[in-house]
Amino acid sequence: MRAVRRVALVVLAVRAAAAQSPSPPILLEKNVEARVRDGVILRGDVYRPDVTERLPALLERTPYSKNTRSDANVFRRLASHGYVVVVQDTRGR
Repeated sequence: MRAVRRVALVVLAVRAAAAQSPSPPILLEKNVEARVRDGVILRGDVYRPDVTERLPALLERTPYSKNTRSDANVFRRLASHGYVVVVQDTRGR
């Protein structure tokens, strides 16, 4: 988890240095379903800028809750810098 946050902070720093225009609004889609090969449905939250262009994605899969407030702020910041962020619960959640 710490490694993911460190990578996220580095990515934010690089993107912030290159940013020239204001960020678009951030869309949040809660509990988006993804069916895996064996039929299990995994749910995830998707944070993304409100733009039509294709964007790079960051995926975090967690056995813990995907709904923590402090992490949501990090995910929104990453999305404001041009990333689609998917936070997905693993099996058993």
